[in-house]
Amino acid sequence: MLNIKNWVLAIILTTGTSVYADDVLKTSNAGIKFVQNGSPVNMVSEDDAPYLVNMISGYFEIRSPAEMTQVCAWKDESVFEKVKADTDIMKDFGSCMFLYKSMAMSKDADYLILSKGNVQSLNEVHGTKKISDEEYAHTVTHFLVEGKPISKQSIGEPVYLVVWIDDNKDKIIDEDEFDRLILKFTK
Repeated sequence: MLNIKNWVLAIILTTGTSVYADDVLKTSNAGIKFVQNGSPVNMVSEDDAPYLVNMISGYFEIRSPAEMTQVCAWKDESVFEKVKADTDIMKDFGSCMFLYKSMAMSKDADYLILSKGNVQSLNEVHGTKKISDEEYAHTVTHFLVEGKPISKQSIGEPVYLVVWIDDNKDKIIDEDEFDRLILKFTK
């Protein structure tokens, strides 16, 4: 007799996919994934809710299919209100993706800046590395808050991100170009 656990395992083995569609390795719109210790981190997604990314404290990589990924990061979900579809980043000063709100980053940045209303560009000028023809990686060892380094262990709370890749290069945030994520760290 097959119990439910064996039935689920049989489906995974025969189809190569999980029956639990909410457990994913990359975001649906921007195609972002997180890697720790050389392995992709599972993300949980439910309907239109932000992706939940549970990671251990320690460095991680943000992997992207694009050479430039725009990121707004903050300590609460108010950052989600700063990015909306159909926003023109050249005109909408209220968006954290507004072009002239870009944060200055060092050449080999290994951090994310937590700033409620500003954007950072993860690209090769700021430490992002091309690791294949289809993927770029930005290593994050810590966060910066008001210019001070903060470790993931001492932050003690989730980090909220909005990531955007301007696929069609029109400087308009399209519905299928951005994702919302919540990063949670355990010791």
